[in-house]
Amino acid sequence: MCRRSLFICKRNAFLLAAAFFAQIFTPALAQIDEDTAHAIGLEKAVKKNSKGGQGEAAWYVHWGYNQSRYTKSDIHFKGPGVDFTLLQVRAGDMPMAFDPAVHLNPTKFTIPQFNARFGRSLPWSTSRRGGRWWFSGGWDHLKYKLPHGLLRASGTIDEAWALDAGWSADTASVGDFSNDPFAWCWRDFNFEHSDGMNFIRLALERDIPVFERDRFTVGLQGMLGAGLMLCRTDLRWFGWRVHHYWAISGYAISTAGGAYLDFGQFRVLARLQGGYVNIAWGKFLLDEGRVTHNFGFSETSVTLAYVFGPGS
Repeated sequence: MCRRSLFICKRNAFLLAAAFFAQIFTPALAQIDEDTAHAIGLEKAVKKNSKGGQGEAAWYVHWGYNQSRYTKSDIHFKGPGVDFTLLQVRAGDMPMAFDPAVHLNPTKFTIPQFNARFGRSLPWSTSRRGGRWWFSGGWDHLKYKLPHGLLRASGTIDEAWALDAGWSADTASVGDFSNDPFAWCWRDFNFEHSDGMNFIRLALERDIPVFERDRFTVGLQGMLGAGLMLCRTDLRWFGWRVHHYWAISGYAISTAGGAYLDFGQFRVLARLQGGYVNIAWGKFLLDEGRVTHNFGFSETSVTLAYVFGPGS
């Protein structure tokens, strides 16, 4: 009987001790389990959200087409026997209506006024949802053509030099001018950067998301850029045509603003760009002389982009 009572007492003491320790350690163990689960959840969330997050690089390639407008400018022709300026003339661009045989032809789609760009997101850039900073390189294929007609001119075209050079000069096109009328006629004169006036530039761009739903994002974009002008100048001077090869002819700076629509990894961007161009080293007759002019420009463009890379 005593043994049985002793066993019962030991059992009750053990159960009481187990209950006491369970009461103490159960909340701590529960907290450990909760912390572990939370840590695992955070790790999964980080992995899930790491795509497009801070420090992950994204890249894009753009292609599209543009139209441009130019302010008035003085075009100065300087060379042997020539020190001549066309005053306050306004050139135009050379847009092309959409033609599947050209725009969708791999051998001809670079003939119209196109925009090509590639870019990379910057290291401090946030995710797509927070907006990105981009560093880009671009090629804006612009065209510049001086219209024919009765223009105003100042300066000198030496008649003796014109005759010695074999130019088919008439008396109205040579001599001294002082804000006088000048017949800029197609058969005798032409000036254009038609193939083309290429703005090769680097730029800093900023995305600002405005509206997001599922895989769609609508936002605004700003840009600041600068670069060189690569021109191929087509010139006719007193009936003598010189079609120069591409050459670095000047420089330009620009800023732009626009709106974009993202769907997955594709982007459509409509943008208005404005800037300043200085053609300081333009080609004149062969390697003799220079054509210089500077002007403002505006450009509207629509481009399609593909965004790729680990941060896309």
